[in-house]
Amino acid sequence: MHRSCQLLFMFLLSGSVWTGGKWSFRGENGPESWGKSYPKCAGARQSPILIETKNVIYDSSLTGFTLTNFDNRDSSLNWTLINDGHVASVKVVSGAMTITGGGLDGPYRVFMFHFHWGANSSRGSEHRVDDKSFPMEMHIVSYKVAYNNWTTALNYGDGVAVLAAFFEIAGTEHATLAKVVARLPEVREESSDVPIDVFNLLDLMPAERSKYYRYLGSLTTPECFEAVIWTVFQQTIKISEAQVSAFRTLTEGKLVNETFPLIDNFRPVQPLGGRQVRATPVSTCSFCGLALSAELVLLSHLLFAFLLE
Repeated sequence: MHRSCQLLFMFLLSGSVWTGGKWSFRGENGPESWGKSYPKCAGARQSPILIETKNVIYDSSLTGFTLTNFDNRDSSLNWTLINDGHVASVKVVSGAMTITGGGLDGPYRVFMFHFHWGANSSRGSEHRVDDKSFPMEMHIVSYKVAYNNWTTALNYGDGVAVLAAFFEIAGTEHATLAKVVARLPEVREESSDVPIDVFNLLDLMPAERSKYYRYLGSLTTPECFEAVIWTVFQQTIKISEAQVSAFRTLTEGKLVNETFPLIDNFRPVQPLGGRQVRATPVSTCSFCGLALSAELVLLSHLLFAFLLE
C-alpha cells in the first residue's frame, strides 16, 4: 500500500477521528462548534466530565481488571506511534491485548492508547477531579470483542471501554514513558508515524488499578460517539516536567499549510446531566478490623463488669 494511503487508513481508524483539519481544539473549529458539524457532540452523554468525589456512588460490582498481553509477552504485538494533528497515539497494529473484569461485560480488545496535554502543567487533562486539572491524561481505548471491530462497536452504548489515567509532575522522569518520548521527534509533524517497540504497558499505568471512577460517556473528539464506558483511575502517574514538555514540541496544521504547536488538545468538561458517577468501594478492611476490635474490647469490659456484680 502506498505510504500516504496507509497513513490515511490508520488515521481514519484512530481514536480521534481524522477529518482533514475540519475540527480542531482551537479557533472557529474548536470544541464549542463541534456540535454544528457533528451532532453527536451536542448529545446528553458527552465526555469528559468533572468528577465530584462527594457525589460518587460506591458500587461493589466494580471489581479489579484482568489485562491480557499488557505485559509484552505476546511476540505478535506491533505498535505504531502517530501524530494525527490532534493527539499523539500508539496504535496496536497487530496482536491482541484484552481487558476483562472491572464490571465490564467483556472482553474488550485494545485498539490504541493516546495522550492529551496542556500548554503548561497547570492544565492538560480532559477529566477533572474536584475541579483539579492534571498536566496530561492517557486513554487506553478498546472495543467490545462481541461487536467484531471498532467501527461497528461505535454504534453501541457499551461498544467502547476507555481506561483513563492522570499524570502528575515529579522530580524524576518515568522510565517507561521515556520510551515514547524518545520517539516523539520522529513524529513532530502532523500526519507522521513511526514503528515503536512494544513495551510493558502495565508499567505506564497506575500501580493501584483497583480504585477508579466509572461513568457512561462518549469519545472526546468528533464524532463524539456516545459509546464509551469510562474508567478513570484514582491514582496518578508521576512524570517529569521535561517529559510532558516533549509532547509540546509536536505540531499540527500541516494539512492547511500553517503550522501550530500541538498543545491544549483537551476538550472542556461536559454537563453530567442525569448521569451517575460510580466508584470502587472504599477499602475499609483494616479500619473495620480496628473498629471491630474496639467493640470487642468494650463488650469484654462490660461482660467482665457484669460478672463482677
